[in-house]
Amino acid sequence: MNIEQTIDVLKNGRTILYPTDTIWGIGCVATNEAACQKILEIKNRPTEKSFIVLMDSIAMLEKYVPEFNEICYELLEIAENPLTLIYPSAKGLAPSVLAKDGSVGIRITKDPTCLKLIRSLKKPIVSTSANLSGTASPTTFDAIDPTIKKGVDGILELRLEEKMATPSQIIRIALDGTIEILGSAADLVPTFRDVLLRHNFSAVDLFPTLPQVRCGIIFRSAAVALLRHNFPAPLRHNLHEKYYFFYFFSSAAVALLRHNFLQLRCRSCPDFSGCTAAA
Repeated sequence: MNIEQTIDVLKNGRTILYPTDTIWGIGCVATNEAACQKILEIKNRPTEKSFIVLMDSIAMLEKYVPEFNEICYELLEIAENPLTLIYPSAKGLAPSVLAKDGSVGIRITKDPTCLKLIRSLKKPIVSTSANLSGTASPTTFDAIDPTIKKGVDGILELRLEEKMATPSQIIRIALDGTIEILGSAADLVPTFRDVLLRHNFSAVDLFPTLPQVRCGIIFRSAAVALLRHNFPAPLRHNLHEKYYFFYFFSSAAVALLRHNFLQLRCRSCPDFSGCTAAA
């Protein structure tokens, strides 16, 4: 099918197989419970598992998720690669889209094909990997199980030869700002890490396996945040005749900031004369 035919299939409450901004996915209109149930049957997936929802804008997000922590805005604005945020609750979506606790994973996509589908429907769409439950997600169209291809109501025939394996960063953010990074924290995109640190999230959550507190270069926007709070002249480190802000990890960082850097020390260079532990 071409994209116009695919839009008609979705408008009629049916399911599709389509290329997304990450991998090949099975989709339907995210407000249609019957279509969502059909996807569960196609994948032979337990009903307690939720779906990822694709939206086209923050405006659409605000329509379906009326309340979320303000840090989400900043993360969404800087996201260049796929970012899925798990929100505490939503309204107006099919019940099968939501997790048992009422939360929902939503990604604002930048993929042109997905955007055209969503904007033509004026509704969000489901995106779940095109695999049978318990099996690996296929990275190419040819690798998709024939059961999946026969089970959906239509296949969008685009990017059929392309290998697709773009991962999505997944972050759960509660209303009170509590965060949970799903997947490896070590793979956290630096710009997202920057935002989380600026909002004083504990780096224990961001770097649970970091063996020790180390100093290095602070992300530029984090330095700006410190200046906004009128901290004394930022500590500097002369490296190749250029000055760099210090960057440090762990929840201890917050306590150090409260003391205006007076007690900040690095294990490798306590007097900052020659840092060898740059991150």
